[in-house]
Amino acid sequence: MCSMILEKASVEGCGKGNQGWFNLKEVNVYFDHPDHADLEHAINIDFVNEELGIDKRVAVELSPESAVKLIKAIENAMAKGVLYVSDKERNNLEIFHSFAGNTLNRSEVERRAPNWSSSLISNPGTKFLLSKDLLFPVESKSKELVWVTKQSLSQISNSIPEDLFYLLGTKEDVGYFTLDITNLSLNIQDNWEFLEPREIALSASENDIAIMAQAKSQIYWHSSHRYCSKCGSLSMPQKGGIVRICQSCEMQHFPRTDPVVIMLVYKDQFCLLGENRRRANGFYSALAGFMDHAESIEEAVRREVKEESGVNVTNVLYHSSQPWPYPHSLMIGCLAEAENTEISID
Repeated sequence: MCSMILEKASVEGCGKGNQGWFNLKEVNVYFDHPDHADLEHAINIDFVNEELGIDKRVAVELSPESAVKLIKAIENAMAKGVLYVSDKERNNLEIFHSFAGNTLNRSEVERRAPNWSSSLISNPGTKFLLSKDLLFPVESKSKELVWVTKQSLSQISNSIPEDLFYLLGTKEDVGYFTLDITNLSLNIQDNWEFLEPREIALSASENDIAIMAQAKSQIYWHSSHRYCSKCGSLSMPQKGGIVRICQSCEMQHFPRTDPVVIMLVYKDQFCLLGENRRRANGFYSALAGFMDHAESIEEAVRREVKEESGVNVTNVLYHSSQPWPYPHSLMIGCLAEAENTEISID
């Protein structure tokens, strides 16, 4: 066991509700510990708020290599007096961000060529990721994400409209598409079950999880943006789904990404966490909120913290980012130092 005191740490999270200052007491990294028989390697984060009567422990599984990287990063951060790591150390920590790490080439140049995406759909080596109601297929026993080939896809159905295929990218000359089958009647395999991405993230590979996040966001965007926002006419996907073009006014519509700041606010040995009012189940998390137009990341952090807690912050530092396919956000993680500790909730 390797143990240390953690002065500042981050816990991912939500929006408005109850808030309080939490004392992050200790981080323990265990290797084959008897208390974690279900986890080969685990990290425990203990945090407490005496006023709210909360004393919690969060356990997360990680590999020995990741544990060593985490320990070194925390030790270096503690030596500086704040949990802020260098670019090199931060890159080593990127493994902890689910839905990131997509290794596909988005093929921006290739997809501009006429019929290139169509020819790729017909290629026998191309792989397809099905989606039904924004759920994705896994094998019932292994819980591994299911990729189907053109041959197996033809066994499911021989007539699927091409505008339901969205190109995710290519890798080593192999094309990867996602296919929305929500409104199709297909012969689905008996050993498949469709699950929500966060459930699949427990068993799928890091790369598959990231690709699945891209697929989910892209399918949602297409399903919710079928009509032109300028004239109201039907739009159709082009260039493998990277753009929709209005059939009437020819307006081009591109996939949207909603930037969200999520910040750990700290003061001395305490951090500020909040509980979402709509899900008051004892789950506390870092404060977060959408960015406004013409607003910098630092300004958004200051505004959101002030709006949600009444706390003024300074020394806003960027930490790392994470794609968040609910439905198509980018979480921008920051650290911020509180100037006052009195909490005021509107």
